[in-house]
Amino acid sequence: MINVEDFLLKNNIELGTYTFVTYEGKIEPTWFTRYNFGEGDWFLESPCQLYKIMKVEDDSVDEFCKAYVEGILEDGADEQAYIDKYVKPMIIDGILYEINNFQCSPYLPEYVDNIEIITEKECLEYMLKNNKESEI
Repeated sequence: MINVEDFLLKNNIELGTYTFVTYEGKIEPTWFTRYNFGEGDWFLESPCQLYKIMKVEDDSVDEFCKAYVEGILEDGADEQAYIDKYVKPMIIDGILYEINNFQCSPYLPEYVDNIEIITEKECLEYMLKNNKESEI
């Protein structure tokens, strides 16, 4: 058994991370956010909710991505790096997806069977494969 808090502290999560948490015979895609208000680190867990945002035409992905990030980045930010890291990986089969992580009361047990740190793309692929999407 793995103590969730100990695992997260040992892995030096800077701000937040996606994970697969296995307990009670199921895998739960979970986002952990790290907080420190001067009294030590603690983590807030949030379930992952996948949303289908919109269809993206294959011949205009680059144009779509530029328009999509317009106005959301600070001046001087590397727009292409942001697109490559955060937008393009979330487009699969011509659909842009978004994973939301809603704040809620703690729901995970203190000890779990396994925790695996994953990327947002890995979380997306798992959720699509296991039919865990919502339409908005």
